[in-house]
Amino acid sequence: MRRMRRVRSCRPERCDPCAVRAARPGYPGAGSPNSASTREPLASERLHACTARHGYRLRVWKGGRGHAPCEIERSTMRIAMVAEGAEPEPALGAGAARGREGDVCAWATHLARAGNSVELSVGRQAPGLVEHSEQEGLETRRLPKPPSSPESWDAATEPIADALAEQWREEPPDLIHTWGMLAAAAARRAVGDRPLVHTFTDLRSLQSAHRMVRGSRPAELALEQQLAYSATRCVVHCGAVLAKLRALEVSRSDISSLPVGVDTRRFSTDVPGVERSPGGRLVTVASPPSLHDLQGVLSALREVPETELLVVGGPRPAELDGDETIGALRKHARQVGVEHRVRFLGQVPHREAPALLRSADLLVQYPTVPSHASMVPAAQALACGVPVVAADLGGLGRIAGTRKPSPVATVPPRDARGLARCLRTLLDEPKRRREMARLAPSVKHGWTDWTTAAGHAADLYREVLDARAARTPAAVSAAPGP
Repeated sequence: MRRMRRVRSCRPERCDPCAVRAARPGYPGAGSPNSASTREPLASERLHACTARHGYRLRVWKGGRGHAPCEIERSTMRIAMVAEGAEPEPALGAGAARGREGDVCAWATHLARAGNSVELSVGRQAPGLVEHSEQEGLETRRLPKPPSSPESWDAATEPIADALAEQWREEPPDLIHTWGMLAAAAARRAVGDRPLVHTFTDLRSLQSAHRMVRGSRPAELALEQQLAYSATRCVVHCGAVLAKLRALEVSRSDISSLPVGVDTRRFSTDVPGVERSPGGRLVTVASPPSLHDLQGVLSALREVPETELLVVGGPRPAELDGDETIGALRKHARQVGVEHRVRFLGQVPHREAPALLRSADLLVQYPTVPSHASMVPAAQALACGVPVVAADLGGLGRIAGTRKPSPVATVPPRDARGLARCLRTLLDEPKRRREMARLAPSVKHGWTDWTTAAGHAADLYREVLDARAARTPAAVSAAPGP
């Protein structure tokens, strides 16, 4: 049974079911002569209406004049989060995997701050994770490494599944949230009867041949599809991934979309930008798999004079000269005549990212294939008050929203000339850019601060648990009372 934590009392004037009851003679707190001794409980339908309205659960009564008629307590959940890695402060441009590991830490931290009991199990711990997790309600566990050359997925997940089964033997979680196929397969094998929520950042099985992840095998793709069918709820951040799940005939009711979370205490308009040279400045962030998409941005830069482009992403700065993709991009920049206006920065440390974004006139996110990795820098730039020019596809189109004016200007994908026209127009109209910058932190489409994002996740978890309880009435009726 889930533990209960007292939060606040329900006020009859703010709750319709309680107000109806409070108006009746003899109701506790109604001011009648026998109010202190009368303890008539609410009817079950009024109880459910009260808790549905507030998101709390009725537990005990408080009688007497001036007291609230019923005391409300929010149920806290025991949540297990399993991921292949976790990094509290992923570098900007480090790739989709590192960004996902940063999301894992943020979800766990903010759900624990909300009063839930969170157990974070990871296979690879980044430096600083232990210090990051030293707070009430959050416990970090290290998972064993899988075999280096497993013969099958069963062999790869066996040591992880055994470790999870052992740590959940005494007190299993109410719900499991996983990131990565290995973590999901191991968690399902450890406790198959618990609700499992899995976050899909992309689907390898439906990628085109030229974008197929290197090393993907038929067994891996089959496991991915099996996970999509067997997960209690599939979580996506990008509309393109949702469409791929629907193409696999996953029911729409089994898919939930959560916003991208941003640390608005760090990424904000209060951060001063780094020093820059005169003229315009564009910043673009690309994860390693999509670096070759930047050729279109480099071609567009040729038609945007007196403007520099900072390219974030790829290997670490010390490894840039030996990277083949960076070498190909530098060659393309020479061919179009913009090599003197392009700087490749590689991965930028998390603490330095806000100042870099704040120094830009525009952030350019122009991939050819939608991905979650391209959404996160756009959301961080908007939180910093920086306008965004983005390809009109996937989650970037969702972040742009439908409101006009919007802090995000969208351009059809694979249209270098259209991108150049959009960049020239915005750089030549500082008044319009200032208006977009003013709207950027407040117009939140598809992204929000981590506290609000964690609240959405908690609502999703409760929805999954309530649906499970509704399908098993016998188990609920047999459960001991409070």
